[in-house]
Amino acid sequence: APEVFEGKKYTGPEIDIWSLGVVLYVLVCGALPFDGSTLHTLRDRVLSGRFRIPYFMSSDCESLIRKMLVLDPSKRYSVEHIKRHRWMMEEAPRLLPSTSSSTDEPN
Repeated sequence: APEVFEGKKYTGPEIDIWSLGVVLYVLVCGALPFDGSTLHTLRDRVLSGRFRIPYFMSSDCESLIRKMLVLDPSKRYSVEHIKRHRWMMEEAPRLLPSTSSSTDEPN
């Protein structure tokens, strides 16, 4: 979280929300929202608050992540806000059943 890079102590849920935003981004995108080859570069990128949104991310998911990765911890979404966000309320896509399995029939 930006406040950690600024030398502030752990203050609770706000930092956890930032971390959850990073985890959600990684789960959706398969990459980190902020990275760098050095700690200094990583720090600069986190403190800028800018990250790329891939073309395949839904606008609702983008909205939620942007509200979790807000630089100002007092403006970051709370757990209650996250639970009520439109993206969290969507029905999860159904997984299609596998058409074959290695245990169904011998080859």
